[in-house]
Amino acid sequence: MKKIPVGIVIMLLFFESNSQVMLKNDLTPQGTVSVQPMKNDFHLRAGESGDIKIYISNKMGAKMQFNVYLGDWRRDTTGSHVYSPPGTEPNSCAAWLTFDKKFIEVDTGAIGIINVKMQVPETPEAVAEMKWAMLFVETIRESKAPAVTKEMRTEIIPATRFGIHIYQTPPAINQKELKLSSFTNVTGKENAFRIVCENTGNVQLNCKSYIEMYSLEDGKKITANPVEVPLFPGQIRYIDFTLPDETKKGKYTLVGVVDPGDEMDIEAAQLIINVH
Repeated sequence: MKKIPVGIVIMLLFFESNSQVMLKNDLTPQGTVSVQPMKNDFHLRAGESGDIKIYISNKMGAKMQFNVYLGDWRRDTTGSHVYSPPGTEPNSCAAWLTFDKKFIEVDTGAIGIINVKMQVPETPEAVAEMKWAMLFVETIRESKAPAVTKEMRTEIIPATRFGIHIYQTPPAINQKELKLSSFTNVTGKENAFRIVCENTGNVQLNCKSYIEMYSLEDGKKITANPVEVPLFPGQIRYIDFTLPDETKKGKYTLVGVVDPGDEMDIEAAQLIINVH
């Protein structure tokens, strides 16, 4: 009998959030799973430790199982997350983290708890800069019935992965600096413009960026919706904007803005452009 090769496709969905939500009132919708809080901030000194609890709410209507593990990550110039094994990024704090469960099973309608501890080494180097890592909670699901074709049989195993952000910012680290290094037309793209900025401080910044257009013919002002831009220390970020299709032909002053908030000065640059 001819054997049918089996291909296994694992689908991973990522759920990451910048909002901290507590489970005092569980608002998880029926038919879903939630993991909270998704953002956790430590502010520990050398030698200190801290604890957090991660809550898994299961309203799927069936018992759910999860694997729990650590990883490293960073943001690239477009803001996308780049993942790597724990302890491989220079600003990783994964080695300082321990948790009480590598596997957890949560009944339907119940809430599972993962206890996480951070222990900062008692050295000056440990608190010389901001550190971060990610705790992953990934569902384990039973295989679905295989879909058979003439050439192969494919077994699809859906999985959902939640990424919990963990940050360690020592109390003495508080230098906030931002540099807007350039504002130019995107090469090869008409009416597309790029802001390049860099976090030159030592803590994470949560910025907003936008462009403003001033018509040199009738004086009208157009402001684009702001884009949220989180920046790690030392991170360079490209922020691209495209002019609206309905922009009228003419000459404009175009201003690119990055607003770091927190009572910091806004960084801005301008261009004179012609829209054809």
